[in-house]
Amino acid sequence: CWIISALLIGGFYFIMQRLPHFMAAIFQTNAFITPLIPILSTLTLCCIIFLTGRVYARVLAKKYNNQYLTYH
Repeated sequence: CWIISALLIGGFYFIMQRLPHFMAAIFQTNAFITPLIPILSTLTLCCIIFLTGRVYARVLAKKYNNQYLTYH
């Protein structure tokens, strides 16, 4: 998940020359959070990637355990 996050955010930064700012739609009226929008967007994206990776890893682990570890 670390590698996927780094590749995705690094690729976005390399192509667009800025960090993502999709949280601007939520915080557009708050003047204090406006400078933090790129950081919040990046952290949100990382959390989504990590949660998705965790769920996927858990599903694969259950599948592996049910297939190769038999109980008596």
